[in-house]
Amino acid sequence: MQLAKENNKFVFSHVKQGKRSAELENALQWLKDAGLIYQLELAEKPEVPLSAFADMTYFKVYLSDIGLLRVQSNISAQTILEGNENYIKYKGAFAENYVMTELLSQGKTPYFWRSQNTAEIDFLCENKESIIPIEVKAADNMQAKSYKVFCKKYKPKTGFKTSLKNIAENQCENTRTINLPLYMIWAMDQYL
Repeated sequence: MQLAKENNKFVFSHVKQGKRSAELENALQWLKDAGLIYQLELAEKPEVPLSAFADMTYFKVYLSDIGLLRVQSNISAQTILEGNENYIKYKGAFAENYVMTELLSQGKTPYFWRSQNTAEIDFLCENKESIIPIEVKAADNMQAKSYKVFCKKYKPKTGFKTSLKNIAENQCENTRTINLPLYMIWAMDQYL
């Protein structure tokens, strides 16, 4: 539920009214240790190593299994496959959750980046000595203002946008940008 919100930082008080982080941290850690959830931490600066710039207090939480997420969300498979005009906001949360699990299955340690709440890159990964931004779109709309802001400010060599569109390559603020269909995120390393 928290991933579908505009500010999708994990907020402990949204889990249970009046609860604070100190009261729920152990439960969250148990879920993480059990492999049921993943935490995605904010990287304040997109520099190598990302872990040195991670803010462990500012994070998002993803479910480790996209199928379980669908069932727990009470969304039919038909809605996901065929789309639905009432299934728009949560569609992005599903796409992000899917990409998170795919990145982890490739052995990557992703982070996310935010600029004073005005721009956000869904995922940052390290590739040798460079930082790779990854923007996730749930449909075929490739407008990504935050991606453009990030590329203009930090000038990465290569970045990715994932969506329902076909494979393409273009430039965004002098960054080689690969558009990959969501189902091909597993092949990301082939384009680096």
